[in-house]
Amino acid sequence: MLPHKLSNGICSLNEGVDRLVLSCIMEIDNKGNLISYDITEGIIKSRHRMTYNKVNRMLEDNDKELINEYSDIYPMLLKMAELSKVIRDKRTKDGALDFDVPEYKITLDDKGKPIDFQLRKRGIGELLIEDFMLMANQTIAYHMNIAKLPCVYRVHENPDQEKLLNVFNFIKKLGYKVSNIKNEIRPKMIQQTMDNVKGSNEYYIINQMMLRAMMKAKYSEECLGHYGLAFQYYCHFTSPIRRYPDLMVHRLIKTLLLHPSDDFEDLYRYYLINLHEIAEVSSIQERKSVDCERDVDDMLMAEYMSNHIGEVYDGIINSITSFGMYVILPNGIEGLIHINNMKGYYMFNEREMSLTSYNMKYTLGDRVKIVVLNSSKKNRTIDFVLQSDYEGEAYGYNYTK
Repeated sequence: MLPHKLSNGICSLNEGVDRLVLSCIMEIDNKGNLISYDITEGIIKSRHRMTYNKVNRMLEDNDKELINEYSDIYPMLLKMAELSKVIRDKRTKDGALDFDVPEYKITLDDKGKPIDFQLRKRGIGELLIEDFMLMANQTIAYHMNIAKLPCVYRVHENPDQEKLLNVFNFIKKLGYKVSNIKNEIRPKMIQQTMDNVKGSNEYYIINQMMLRAMMKAKYSEECLGHYGLAFQYYCHFTSPIRRYPDLMVHRLIKTLLLHPSDDFEDLYRYYLINLHEIAEVSSIQERKSVDCERDVDDMLMAEYMSNHIGEVYDGIINSITSFGMYVILPNGIEGLIHINNMKGYYMFNEREMSLTSYNMKYTLGDRVKIVVLNSSKKNRTIDFVLQSDYEGEAYGYNYTK
């Protein structure tokens, strides 16, 4: 991320201020097909600096006050929402996957202490921006490829079929209908299966298992396609404030496509030689960034739960191992119920992903009530215990709630 002065200043589309932009202007028909496009430099002046909340209140809640306040752009927002749905429907028809990965918002106080965790919901506003960004990214990658110009592509290779088959077999054992597999599991089959389990107790867990079976998206100088999006061509073009690969794509467009100079051939050869390393380093740094973000989230969750020791929560078992089971709460916080803190002797069944005692059996997706037993910000760990197993004195707490 660029420094705040840049990202929120000269690099931000502030209301009523001219900004230089690199644009992909597209014409799309009513079936979501790309008719024509133009990649060009230009000037943009934002009429309003909107928020997702305001857009969603207009498009989802029909907020009359906001509609009147933004009457000059409301008809355009309606058209945008209509086009967004057309683009998304076509992407789904083409076999794109939508895992509906939950995102959680962490609220900090003025001292940086976590005070709230909430599920972040995607409304029409978020979806339409996502749909337009995907379309622009796809179009840029398509053009750079057919023009035979070097590019940093965002690629998502085909998953390991054996891993996918294991997930499908697990879903079948749970009693859900899965697609009939003949040769290989295709994206449409995955999406159809996920639609069958949507709304069930096990949906979140199956969602995570399916994601783990996928290859990780990465950057590459080769156009290898994007399995999850069902795109033959894809790159990151739309968020230069956040990612170096986007800046690289902008640089390639400007130096090789829009403003080719006398040293075009030298630049062309330079990028052909160096793009592999640029893509590889970008992928490595992205993974480091994701790992760092997860560590920070885990630390904040542990710090938050340290103020809720002894409290009862409803949760869902989302992972089972030989040493216990992980439970996720509605706010996204996850903790471990260690097998040593479970009454009785439990056997772990790896094939069924279950823990079984003489009179109890726990499997993925089971809803349970837990008590927060311990939390360590330093170790980024949270310990739960089943409410039915909880004894205040045994664990050093006087539980009276």
